[in-house]
Amino acid sequence: VDVVAKVLERAKRNFRLSGLDPEAHRFARMEVLEYLRMAKRRGWSFEAIVLDPPTYASFKSGSWSAKTGYADLLRLALGVLAPEGLLWAAVNTESMPPERLESQIAAAFEDEGRKARILATGGLPADYPTTADKPSARYLKVFVLQAS
Repeated sequence: VDVVAKVLERAKRNFRLSGLDPEAHRFARMEVLEYLRMAKRRGWSFEAIVLDPPTYASFKSGSWSAKTGYADLLRLALGVLAPEGLLWAAVNTESMPPERLESQIAAAFEDEGRKARILATGGLPADYPTTADKPSARYLKVFVLQAS
């Protein structure tokens, strides 16, 4: 799901390169918040959801930022995540420390009446070193969770 057609074409190309048939999967050119609301209305659920939004985006109906909108994105995603489904939640910004992301994840699960088990956490790869005196340089935060 993306508002940019070029991104979707790249995704389809990557599917083909990985030996996956893009025609056997659903691609949608629309705002992800709109898509998640539509999925909920239609009763769709997903076994796995990857949330890897941009730090900031603008589109027809307005704008979105990870700093102010990530909590809503989490809640909408949990609304269509199947029981025992996997949620991969990432944020790629200095303005959100990992503790804040973790607390937003916990709050979203609580608000949706669900529980989560953290399967893994991560960040920048080892080949992208940062110094101890610049924690803000470690801008990528990733949580992989299993919902109940």
